Amino acid sequence: MRQLCRRKSLLRLGSKKNRGARPMSDAQSLSLDQLIALAVDDPSLEDVLFARLLGRTLYVHSPEARRGPTLSLVQFTTPQGVLAIPVFTDRRKSEFASGGNVQTVPIQGRQLLHATQGATIVVNPNDNWCILYPEEIQLLLQGKPLGRTPESMELSNPPDLRPPQSEPSFVHAVVASLSSSDLALNAWLTETDATELGAPVRYVIVVAAAKPHHERIARMLTLGLSDTFRSLDNIVDITFIEPGKNHATWLKIKADCLIFSRPRSLDSPYVPHGNT
Repeated sequence: MRQLCRRKSLLRLGSKKNRGARPMSDAQSLSLDQLIALAVDDPSLEDVLFARLLGRTLYVHSPEARRGPTLSLVQFTTPQGVLAIPVFTDRRKSEFASGGNVQTVPIQGRQLLHATQGATIVVNPNDNWCILYPEEIQLLLQGKPLGRTPESMELSNPPDLRPPQSEPSFVHAVVASLSSSDLALNAWLTETDATELGAPVRYVIVVAAAKPHHERIARMLTLGLSDTFRSLDNIVDITFIEPGKNHATWLKIKADCLIFSRPRSLDSPYVPHGNT
């Protein structure tokens, strides 16, 4: 399920982990709220869930003092620091969350996603919730699957990272994904010894970015590498460093691993705030 990943040390991109797919006939008989709850542990339900969301009447919050025909939507900041539009699957959930301070507005799911392209949405933020980033929303509107969700990996010891012996074919896809937004400051491609039997090497992408952007960047890379993963024999992990002393150290001592730097024209990162 596309919740904010509770990252330990690494995120494994293109994870093939499968917790047991539910038969499609069973999925179709589930209510929307049941789908959301079950998809937390069963990613195979996501396609059915998102198709249902697109055709369903959803509910959003709008300021009470609405003026003119334009619909303004309330946003909130998640505990992870992500600015998002709260969306609810039924009126009762929406009105309970509003506290009487905003009005509940019904809107068809596909219409909502079209109208809010570029924004992040959180479905049922007070319950079993899911978050959808702009890149994922665009794919849903195009009728395309979202691919695998990055898997959180817990490590007992940090890996010994070194420059890759050769440049893998997916480097250009990584750079293209990172270049599509101004979220990442720098990125390095490293390798380490694989722990899985039979895997020749494990690649680790290290990205410098502000903490609220980590999960979105991991998802962007997963989407960007979705085609590559089908034929990739190696494992690809991602980890993050935040701007500061450690970032400066990496720029100095890992220059031979650097594959991406944000253009200087974007050196003042955009920090969204307020309502839209």
